[in-house]
Amino acid sequence: MDDVVVLKEGIEAWNNWRSIHRNRLPDLSDIDLTTEGFPYIHGDLDDPYDGYLEHVVFHHTNLSGVRLDDICIRDADFESVDLEGADLTGSTFIRVRLKGANFKGADLRWVKFVESDLAGASFGGARVEGAMIDGVPLAVFVNLE
Repeated sequence: MDDVVVLKEGIEAWNNWRSIHRNRLPDLSDIDLTTEGFPYIHGDLDDPYDGYLEHVVFHHTNLSGVRLDDICIRDADFESVDLEGADLTGSTFIRVRLKGANFKGADLRWVKFVESDLAGASFGGARVEGAMIDGVPLAVFVNLE
């Protein structure tokens, strides 16, 4: 089954599918998660975010080149995810496991990481203007070369 089709069935269906196919490395690269018709992502008109993504299991998923901007991502597993070249502008990650994530060349402008695990994450060439980790500029923590 196509990975995008499974994701469109919803977070619960995706997480169940991931638990059954533990050795599979999903490929969701180059899709626009903000406009692809994912109903569980979109927020209310009065909301500061375009939507929310909660409790999703994306560990070891190829999300390179994905568009996921102005989204609030909470209590999720993004361990060892490939976000190379992704557009995450203005998104907020709250209690997200991002251990070993690849952010090389990603657009992280105005991204906020709150109580998130970024151990071993790589940020080479990422745009980080205004990005923060628990209120401290991201540029203080990472080597961007």
